[in-house]
Amino acid sequence: MSLSGKYAGNANGLFEITGFNDNGVAISSNVVSGQMNFKSAYQKRLPDVYIKINGGKLNLRISSDNAKRLVYPILKTAKMLTVKIDAARGAKGDLWQFELENSNGSEAIVQNIQPRVVTIPRRV
Repeated sequence: MSLSGKYAGNANGLFEITGFNDNGVAISSNVVSGQMNFKSAYQKRLPDVYIKINGGKLNLRISSDNAKRLVYPILKTAKMLTVKIDAARGAKGDLWQFELENSNGSEAIVQNIQPRVVTIPRRV
């Protein structure tokens, strides 16, 4: 299932979400970015990711073309805060992708995701 604002979609169609659950079941959702090379032909590491968020609890999944998918929990916040995630230690790659997934129907407002990109002087 994917979620955007008050609308959600899955293989059965597009639906308007008007409640806090789906017949008593917590609503699961995720948002997946495209693959990014950060405008560089070199390999990169992403040692830190900064997320401006209000709410949660979420999971951040980070994957690259050369590394397995790594999962990092993001704890719930009570107001809009920038949270630092120590991420992808040792992982390197050219193309990177991010996925945010809610936990047990939690709600959050995510303003931005900003990775710290370290370029490795080696072409892909």
